[in-house]
Amino acid sequence: MENPRIEQNVCFDGRFLWVAGRDPDRFLAVIDPTTERIWKFTADDNLPPMSTGSVAPLAPGKVCVAGYFGRTWCAIATFDPDKGKSLKVFFEAREVVDFRNYDAPNPNVATQVGPMRTLAIAGSATKRLSKGSC
Repeated sequence: MENPRIEQNVCFDGRFLWVAGRDPDRFLAVIDPTTERIWKFTADDNLPPMSTGSVAPLAPGKVCVAGYFGRTWCAIATFDPDKGKSLKVFFEAREVVDFRNYDAPNPNVATQVGPMRTLAIAGSATKRLSKGSC
């Protein structure tokens, strides 16, 4: 894809296509390319707000999704057509950056979300995520 802002919001996990939609109607769509069925995670599924977002595959039916709305959050979303959907936020950064002390690393400081990529080790089930900057 040519537009990196769109590319960071779309991924394929080997079974489903995932699309992260931003505010005001935030959603995380799961699309089955075989049947063309679409399911959505919304605020009703505890999907936090996101003015920017990114999604990366972890396994078929499982992605890591991150968003920013003045705070940064990361979650694991899972989907199975028979079992339903699940979204669990595992990280939130709620502090605002203090430019007077900008060089001090602090994982609790909110930051814009950039593209994420899944890195896999050949011959291993181990996967890591790499987060880029906006």
